[in-house]
Amino acid sequence: MEFEQSILIWHIATELCHYKDRDKMQVESAEHITDYKMSKLVSRYMLYLLVLHPSMLPTGIGMLRYEDTTIDAQKFFDDKLAVLSKKETRTNPSVVKKWAQNLFKKEKHGHTCVQSCKKAHKSAESRDLCEVCHLLLQVGTQLPAKKFRGGKSRSVLFDACHLASQLNKIEQDDVGRKWNLIGKVWAKFLIYAACQSKGFEHSESLSRGGELISHVWLLMAHLGVAELVQTSEAQCITKLILN
Repeated sequence: MEFEQSILIWHIATELCHYKDRDKMQVESAEHITDYKMSKLVSRYMLYLLVLHPSMLPTGIGMLRYEDTTIDAQKFFDDKLAVLSKKETRTNPSVVKKWAQNLFKKEKHGHTCVQSCKKAHKSAESRDLCEVCHLLLQVGTQLPAKKFRGGKSRSVLFDACHLASQLNKIEQDDVGRKWNLIGKVWAKFLIYAACQSKGFEHSESLSRGGELISHVWLLMAHLGVAELVQTSEAQCITKLILN
């Protein structure tokens, strides 16, 4: 499995797990809460590098996978909207029309048809992410991911949904252990990316204040451990769960 493929799969799975466990984490220990928060931050940072600074990551087809996954997601939500419209138009057509037109542009931050939670959100982006996660967590995972999409697609959307489902099942009785695992995976991804990147990329970055990955690279170079890092464990985890 390619490195950028692992990043996308684990990023989506992390977002879904983060959404699912948001209430449970309020009663967890400080250590587990740290794993929960830092996993999301590093996950989003790695996606940021993949999309905006791909030269700082190992060579791959990250942007192509990202674009295919985005297209797959849009099709998935369009299909969900079509099903929702058929169910709701008989009783309340205006609600469906409003949700369809304003899913990503609503001025108010409350939910409409997708009742994923009862909480008020601080922003439209937060509300939309909540609705998206609610829909993706309902994706059936009985069939292999390739059944959901065309053979030529490089999308990892349903691979990620399957991974999230398996993570939630494996650690459903120990949320803290699940986030300790996810946190370790993201730490390995970040360290591996730092070791595999080129020195001149970090030199330019550090002259502007530096990316986080540049500081990780510099610290590891100073400690002399850059050549010892491997990601086989993290990638094996991905393969194991997906299989």
